[in-house]
Amino acid sequence: MMKSYEMMWQRLPLHTCANARELGGYPTADGSQTAWHRFVRSDRLSFLDDDEREFLYGYGVRTVIDLRGSQEIAEHPDIPISDDVAYRHITLLDLNIADSRLDELMKSDREPQALDFYGTILENTEGFRKVVHAILETPEDACVLFHCTEGKDRTGILAMLLLSLAGVDRNDCIANYEITRENILRKPYYAHDFAQAGSRQKLMGSDPDTIAVTYDFVMQRYGSAEGYFHACGVSDAAIAALRKRLVVSA
Repeated sequence: MMKSYEMMWQRLPLHTCANARELGGYPTADGSQTAWHRFVRSDRLSFLDDDEREFLYGYGVRTVIDLRGSQEIAEHPDIPISDDVAYRHITLLDLNIADSRLDELMKSDREPQALDFYGTILENTEGFRKVVHAILETPEDACVLFHCTEGKDRTGILAMLLLSLAGVDRNDCIANYEITRENILRKPYYAHDFAQAGSRQKLMGSDPDTIAVTYDFVMQRYGSAEGYFHACGVSDAAIAALRKRLVVSA
C-alpha cells in the first residue's frame, strides 16, 4: 500500500523512482522556507505502477516537465500519471547530440570538467524560458514535477536555479544536488556503471564540486539566478510569480 500523499516527504516513497524528491523545507535568506507540494525533482517516470500514479496525483502533481532528449523519451517514455496532468517535453540537452562529445572527453587524458556539459545546458536559455512558462501555466496550488533520466544533471541545474531564486543559500543548493548520488546508486545497473566509470565517477556521482562550479559560474556571469532567468528572456513579473510559488512565509 502506498503511503499517505498528505505527508511532507523529502524523498517520495516510489520504488520505481530512486531520486524523486521535494524542493520544500529549505530555509531562505529572509527567514521563510521553500514550499512543500509545489516542486518535485525526479528521475524518469518510465516504470510507474498504478499505486505510484495515484500517489503522485494525490500529492498534487498537475504538470510533468520532461527535460530529456527525443531518443531518451522514445526508448523510455513516461507513464502518464493521469489524463488531467499536463505533460511538457522541453529538452534542456539532447544527449543524442552530446554522446559523441561525451565519449571523446571520457577517452581523453584529462579529467572531465563540470562546465564541459553543464555550461552547455545553461546555454539553452530558450529551454529554461519555456520551463518557467510551463511552471506558471500550472495552477498555483498544484505541484510541478520535473525530471530527466536519472534526475541528476539537467534536473540538478534547474533545481539549483529554483532554490537559489527562492533565497536558499549556496551550501544548501550544493547539498540538494549531492543527495542524488546515494539515491541513484540504489539502482543496480547504475551502481555497476559507476563502479566501472573511472574518471567519469566525478560527473556520474553528483560530486559537490560539479554543482559548486556551476553555481559560481552563474553567480559570476549573471549575478544571481534572477539575472540568469532575465538572460533567458523571463520578465520581472514572471520571475516574481515563480519566486512566489517557491516560498512560503514562516
